[in-house]
Amino acid sequence: MIADLRKRVERTPVAAFSIRMSAGHEYAVPTLGHVCLPLGGRSVVGSDDEGIVAVVPALHLSALI
Repeated sequence: MIADLRKRVERTPVAAFSIRMSAGHEYAVPTLGHVCLPLGGRSVVGSDDEGIVAVVPALHLSALI
């Protein structure tokens, strides 16, 4: 799943998408400034428009929408 996320982030032009977690929660990724993929691929860092940051384990990614 992390490989699919990397492909989505590297796509040009960038299209908004959401990341769905295994528990059903979704994180919106409207721009590349809202997501970071640290080296190692164990987590995904997301930020909303207010600067609230969520660090989620890549293991719990279930879908890209």
